[in-house]
Amino acid sequence: MQYAAADWVANYARTQPDAQALTNFDTGEARSWAELDVRVGRIAYALRHVLGLERGDRIANISDGDLRHFELQFACARAGLVWVPLNFRHTVFELSRACREMQPRLMLTDTVWGHVAREVAAETGIPTTLDWGRGGGLDGLLSDACLPASSDVDPDAPLQILYTSGTTGTPKAAIVTLNAMVCHSLQQVQFCANAEPGGHLFQPMPLFHFGGLNTASNPILFFGGQVTVTARFDAAATTAFCGDPANAVTHLCLPPVM
Repeated sequence: MQYAAADWVANYARTQPDAQALTNFDTGEARSWAELDVRVGRIAYALRHVLGLERGDRIANISDGDLRHFELQFACARAGLVWVPLNFRHTVFELSRACREMQPRLMLTDTVWGHVAREVAAETGIPTTLDWGRGGGLDGLLSDACLPASSDVDPDAPLQILYTSGTTGTPKAAIVTLNAMVCHSLQQVQFCANAEPGGHLFQPMPLFHFGGLNTASNPILFFGGQVTVTARFDAAATTAFCGDPANAVTHLCLPPVM
């Protein structure tokens, strides 16, 4: 399944550069595929060549839902790194246990969860913690230098490590590869219409679980669609946004309680 090694972002930056890829519902910040490709390349370069991370190194992050989740995911894929998004609803004790297990070399966070992330990093010896928000510490490392798309990607190497919810015991680390993400996208084609032109997912689910990231978001992006994320689920705001024909929302992924 070597076709999975194709760089989705570079592909759509070439074939539909001006099409919208990502939007943050709360802030209005957005990325076209061309803009996303530039961001992914610059972040990947900074992670490898400014911070000195090596293939297989892990990056943890504790933050609200943001389009940066996908920037980081694709940068890790391009740079051969492993992304570990953590559940901000967990306690510092639980988050620290996960970080001792994962031993990340970098923690990325935002202004909302920065105090928690820094406490966890201090307790577990993570050497670097950066705010990934606009103008934050991560942006300060970026330059015009980019890590370009490459065929030198192992599609069966770990890309995401997602923790289970822990409802029946201690949360467990589940490995997701690039090939797994591709397979999941292809399996949805018949019944979920995620390959149809003009796909637009509104995603109010948290992006530290498989449900938020891979159940619908990555399958839509794999076929060149658009994902709009929001930090928190709000029933009225979700209904209003998805019910407005001007937003052309085609997909909404919610568990029954939502």
